[in-house]
Amino acid sequence: MPYNKSVRAFCEVDGNLWIGTKGSGIINIPHFGTGQSFSDRQYFLAPAELDNNSVYALKKGNDELIYIGSDAKGIGVYDLKSKRFYKWADIKGYAAILNSDQYMLSNRTPIIHCGWVQVVMG
Repeated sequence: MPYNKSVRAFCEVDGNLWIGTKGSGIINIPHFGTGQSFSDRQYFLAPAELDNNSVYALKKGNDELIYIGSDAKGIGVYDLKSKRFYKWADIKGYAAILNSDQYMLSNRTPIIHCGWVQVVMG
């Protein structure tokens, strides 16, 4: 897949570089910085893995989850243990979280503030 979109976010996860783009989803470069070829990079795109291809925030939490902020409604999540993406609608109680004052996602910086939100995948 050719890459021709602006880069909006970076996140290092266990030696891999996750890159959030404006329109091309997420690019994952395994073993970044080891001098290996970028030929084994992975692309994660909507609608298969993501809710939206404009990714503005990536943040690895202490809970083995990567939180994904995009132009979609809500937060996407990638579970490092199960190697699975969860879309906003897959998260139990997502409608209540969306209407809560405790929820905020900044799309100008790679920082995700979840306040009192507990993410439970269903």
